[in-house]
Amino acid sequence: MFLNRLAQSWKQASKPFTREGSTMETNLIKKKYEEFFLKPVMDEITIREGKGIKLIDASGKEYMDFTSGFGVSLLGYNNEYTEYVHEAIQRQIRRIVHIPHYLYYSEPAIALAEKLAEISPGALKKTFLCNSGSEAIEGAIRTVRKYKNRFELLGLQQGFMGHSMGAVSLTGRSKDKRKIGPLLPGVYHIPAPYCFRCSLRQTYPGCNLACADYVEDFLEFGTSGNVAGLVIEPIMGHAGVVVPPDGYFSRIGEICRRHGIAVVADETLTGFGKTGKMFAVKHWEIEPEIMTLGKALGGGFPLGAFIVTDNVASVFEFEDASSALGGNPVSCAASLATIDSLKKKPCARKRQDLAIT
Repeated sequence: MFLNRLAQSWKQASKPFTREGSTMETNLIKKKYEEFFLKPVMDEITIREGKGIKLIDASGKEYMDFTSGFGVSLLGYNNEYTEYVHEAIQRQIRRIVHIPHYLYYSEPAIALAEKLAEISPGALKKTFLCNSGSEAIEGAIRTVRKYKNRFELLGLQQGFMGHSMGAVSLTGRSKDKRKIGPLLPGVYHIPAPYCFRCSLRQTYPGCNLACADYVEDFLEFGTSGNVAGLVIEPIMGHAGVVVPPDGYFSRIGEICRRHGIAVVADETLTGFGKTGKMFAVKHWEIEPEIMTLGKALGGGFPLGAFIVTDNVASVFEFEDASSALGGNPVSCAASLATIDSLKKKPCARKRQDLAIT
């Protein structure tokens, strides 16, 4: 049986790789993927292990990992930084594997929440822990609507928030939404700050940030005047790693403040040192009232979060969010160790020297 062969391959993982064995194993796994998985694999190679910045397939062939596991594997694989994380994970596993962070007091969960309050921008302070960035977006949608007592939301054209129903409603790409409507009502998409492919057919800097000024007219003519929040990626990942032009966030932030609209920053992809600062919003003059996190937050384990200011937290009630596995103590231990590595290890100093241009 396949499971028996897989178990045997794990036992023999330390033995030499072979090209023949790799081909046979990959063909078998491909067949099983087609039979039992809904979503096909993107690259038809069987990855058995990782080391540093490289992935290694079943034949021993090495690949440079430019995806970092969709942005999850922040520290790479099996190196001095990940060893520190692995030790923290092992210590926690020996204590307890799971308790919900709002059923009982959880030391790893509250330690992580306190750490997030310490490193997050502006007045962000109180956290809800969940399993993923998409789940964090869902919580942020509910929370910002309740906080503002409004129901409309703004997203960016070409932006990506995830595939759960609220997140995909905010996503600004039609290919993610086909044949699944109706979507969340009251969600609108404004032009992205994408100078290379400007939807307004303008050229920066002569445009004078027309994409930001567009929001003024859209609020008056395209909404009912009940916009609760602007949900935005500081750097748009799926659109092509799009960095907004200078002045965009200060302009858009001023518009939002004037109209009483909360800024929700989605740092799922950009958070934790990837842009040279702990969070990408720290590069610009904008302070979100809600921030969503995922991917690298868990140090390779499933973990998401949304963190809010005290003002936003004042409307939050116990039934406003739930996540049975959110804040899992092993995931929290991995997250704390990952953040500690970023702040104290040499790799953190290198990242902090980076500049966004």
